[in-house]
Amino acid sequence: YGIDIGDAVLVAAMEALNVNDMPLEDRAIIIHPKQLSALMKIDKFVKAELGVCNYEDSDLDVRIKPFIDWSRKNVKRFLWSESHCFDQDLKIGGISDCGAELIDGRMAIIDFKSSKEAYKAHFCQASGYAIQIEKNGLFTSDGTPISTDKFKFNTLIIVPFGGNPVEPVIENDVEKFKEGFRLAVQLYRVLDLGKKT
Repeated sequence: YGIDIGDAVLVAAMEALNVNDMPLEDRAIIIHPKQLSALMKIDKFVKAELGVCNYEDSDLDVRIKPFIDWSRKNVKRFLWSESHCFDQDLKIGGISDCGAELIDGRMAIIDFKSSKEAYKAHFCQASGYAIQIEKNGLFTSDGTPISTDKFKFNTLIIVPFGGNPVEPVIENDVEKFKEGFRLAVQLYRVLDLGKKT
């Protein structure tokens, strides 16, 4: 669909949000193998919660245990894990890490990061997933609909696995970040950031 929000639009959002203030290791494209392992295990945990696979407590990675403990206290049910989404009007597409209905009834986009903390650009990216999923639902990698449920998200959650301790960071002003995301898409296109030079 033109732009993958995990890459290109985030570049524009990060530039607009002055990401140069972030530590270099949080801006790196390459994920450290230990962090990748933790992210893969968290995906397995969420899929087990969805009933897609089995997961034993012995599989727990010490780095993801705080998230698992948090989710057992705060998540009523997980809605998906690693599902595709798109928006034809914005000409964007991406893969959302996770969605959940929280105990208090809020609907959340959850995005896992290898950084040490959550940044505004992360919330901007997560709100892009909210825009796409609210509009079109969720799909497999080949475009088969997984869910056409019309969710309305009112919470964005970033889980920075590089942090110590790993604690989810919650943002409830989803509409503000959706507007920021839309503006980042426009900025990306106006500045021709996708052009290869």
